[in-house]
Amino acid sequence: MTTISIRLAAVGDRVALRDLQENSLRVLGGPHYGSATIESFIRHVGTMDDYLLEDGTYFVAELDGAIVACGGWTRRRPGYARLDAKEAAAPPAATIRSVFVDPLFARMGVGRRIMAAAEQAVAAAGFDRAELMATLSGARFYRALGYMPGAMRDFTLPDGAVFRCQAMAKPVAGVLTTLHCAA
Repeated sequence: MTTISIRLAAVGDRVALRDLQENSLRVLGGPHYGSATIESFIRHVGTMDDYLLEDGTYFVAELDGAIVACGGWTRRRPGYARLDAKEAAAPPAATIRSVFVDPLFARMGVGRRIMAAAEQAVAAAGFDRAELMATLSGARFYRALGYMPGAMRDFTLPDGAVFRCQAMAKPVAGVLTTLHCAA
């Protein structure tokens, strides 16, 4: 495989990111959620809050100029928080957000590289812990990275579909290492 480079995402990446994210959710999430639930989630919640790009806290992994994975973090409340009173009332924290891998690159270490970039950025911003809401398809991946599982959460979408996730968290103190990002 050619070298994968990690860089901050740009606002101009939005369309390519949404295409990758939706495809990833459909393919990798398919065995865990029905297609109607996935389409409802995409329609009512979406795969990424635009502010992730605007805040400069979102990363992409590229191979030969094509985005093959993405993910980042935020201090802001996620868009899905409006669906769950517990999430809406939670104090702001460093939340890992919208981690997706092109299905053709799944299980090749690209997701780990995106997570390393996000965790290093969280630690550099002064947080000692990262939280996330894992899809059922991503929970095993996050556990392998040291995230501890928390409560299962059911997000009821406006059309009645239920999207189940698992709260997870991990200490990130001490993860500051050299991060190689392309300029």
